[in-house]
Amino acid sequence: METIIALILLTGALLLVTALMNRSNRYQQRSESLLDAAALADKVMTDVRVWARNGTNYDSGWSAWDGKMVTEPDYPGLQALVDIKSVNQKIFSPNNPTELVFGASAREMQQGSVTVRIQAGRDVNSPVGRIVIWSLIAPPTPVNPCRVVVTSPIGGPMTVGETRAFKAEAFDAGGRKLPPCCFEWRVVSGSGSAAGGAASRDGRSYSISHTETRDLEPPATGSEPAAGEVSVEADARIMGKVITGSLGVTLQAGPPTP
Repeated sequence: METIIALILLTGALLLVTALMNRSNRYQQRSESLLDAAALADKVMTDVRVWARNGTNYDSGWSAWDGKMVTEPDYPGLQALVDIKSVNQKIFSPNNPTELVFGASAREMQQGSVTVRIQAGRDVNSPVGRIVIWSLIAPPTPVNPCRVVVTSPIGGPMTVGETRAFKAEAFDAGGRKLPPCCFEWRVVSGSGSAAGGAASRDGRSYSISHTETRDLEPPATGSEPAAGEVSVEADARIMGKVITGSLGVTLQAGPPTP
C-alpha cells in the first residue's frame, strides 16, 4: 500500500514538472517569436523609410504600401502588415500658439508627413503574439540646387502711392515645397526707387510702396515720383547655402510736385 501511494505521489509530481516544463517551453517560444516579430517589423519599417527617401516615391502616393503583407525568408512563419494611417500631415512651429495671437497664419515646419503602422507576428489579425509599431515619416531631405520664388497677387506696374504685397516660397530641385524657410527681404533700386515695408512675423511676406520721390533736374524745380524699375528680393538659407529669389516691378510715372 505504501509503495502504491508513493508511486501515485511520484507520478503526480512528474506530471506537474512536465506541465511546468511544457508551459515554460511555450513561453520561451512565444518570447522568441515576439523578438523575431519585432525584428521583422523594424526591418520592414526601415525598408519603408529607405523607399520614402526618394522624393518621387514620397510624392507618388503610398498606395503601394497601404495594406501590403510582407514575408521574409529570414523570418519563417512570420508576416508583417503595413498600414498607411494618414498622409499630408503638417507639423507646425512650436511657437504657433503665440503667432496665432498676433493674427498670423499657422506656420508649417514640415508638410506632408505620413503615419505608418506595422503589425508583425504569426497571425497579424490576432492580438496575441503580435507586435505593433508606429512611425511618423517626414518628407525627404531637400535636393540641391534649391530655388526661391517671389510672387505677388497683383501684376502689372505699380501706380503712385500704391502698396503691394509679396510672398516667397522655397523649392528643392525636385519641385518640392520647403515650408520651414524664413526669408530676409529687401527692395533693390534700379531706374526707380520704392520704399520697403516690414516683413511678416513668419518672414514669408513683405510689402513695398511707390511713395519715393526724386528731385527734378535744373532748371526745373520740385520733385517727381521715383518711377522706373525695382527688384524685390528674398534670401533663404537652405542646407547651409543662401538662395535668393527676385521679382521685378515697374513703377509708373506720375505728375511732378512743385
